Amino acid sequence: MADLDKYRKCIRQLITEYAQRASSNNEIEAQTIFDVEQDHYQLIYIGWQNRHRVFRIKFMYKKFQMREQIIKSISATSAFS
Repeated sequence: MADLDKYRKCIRQLITEYAQRASSNNEIEAQTIFDVEQDHYQLIYIGWQNRHRVFRIKFMYKKFQMREQIIKSISATSAFS
């Protein structure tokens, strides 16, 4: 269970860092959505671009969806060791 908590924390940290770097446009905001109990994590872009509404899901992770691939990816990243 400790490993699962570690992976959840790593996923939240990864998405948060990505959102901070992606928030360079003043009209489009990167937002993170974390539901730890259900293991749902999202990064979305929301705002306006050239008078058009923008709503994009940049990253979405759901419980059991690609879990092994994400865990392998995070485990291979030395920043999260």
